[in-house]
Amino acid sequence: MTNRTFLTVERKDKQGPWVVQFTDSFWETRYHWIDDNILLGLSRARISWDIAKDQAPGVYRIRHFGTHKSLQGKYTKFTGQTREFEVFASSH
Repeated sequence: MTNRTFLTVERKDKQGPWVVQFTDSFWETRYHWIDDNILLGLSRARISWDIAKDQAPGVYRIRHFGTHKSLQGKYTKFTGQTREFEVFASSH
């Protein structure tokens, strides 16, 4: 159904735009899909990102991309994202 990514980890550039740092094809990220109710089509996604000690400090967000299938069989694309969060330089 899709050849696109299910997730991105993005860093806010100093000029303002968001720049993709990682997708679901990187070892640092994990996408876990949980099928809650197959009859009603309810599911959840759990996304994690292992932040490396040498990761560039800055403001980040994680975005999720998916497709919802209605009971009538109609597909609708959607996106979701975290609040902005800050990654600090490692002290070790």
